[in-house]
Amino acid sequence: MSHDMSETIREAIRASGLAEIEIARRASTTAGQINRFMRGERTLTLPIAERVCRVLGLKLVSVPKKKGK
Repeated sequence: MSHDMSETIREAIRASGLAEIEIARRASTTAGQINRFMRGERTLTLPIAERVCRVLGLKLVSVPKKKGK
C-alpha cells in the first residue's frame, strides 16, 4: 500500500470520530492491527484496507500507472 493511501486512510480514521476498536469490529479485523497501522508500525493488507475504507465511507480504486513510471 502506498504512503499516500495509508496517510489518507489514517486521516479518515482520525476524522471519523470512531474508536479504533469500533472501526476494527466493523472491518472484521483486530484493534491491535488498526492501532499498529495508526502508529505507522504496520501497513494494512489490501483486503483489510478495503474493509476499513468501506467502514469510513471511502472507496478504494485502482489507478493504472502511466507508461514509463
